[in-house]
Amino acid sequence: MVTVNFKLSSIGSVQVDIDASTTFELVLDQCALKTGATVGSVIAVRSGKVLGLQQIVEKDDVIDVYPAISGG
Repeated sequence: MVTVNFKLSSIGSVQVDIDASTTFELVLDQCALKTGATVGSVIAVRSGKVLGLQQIVEKDDVIDVYPAISGG
């Protein structure tokens, strides 16, 4: 089970069951389906390192997700 913690968001913590290694993008899609929330642009961190959409996620990963905010 992958745990995705949506920081600075009302979504909170979401747990997603995966049978095999999969991309983070597919895990985000599952989070959106499970919560009914729209997940926009995000910055994801796993074990202190930024995680890209196409990177592989394993069972028992814990991922912190922050909204991508820009400004200037």
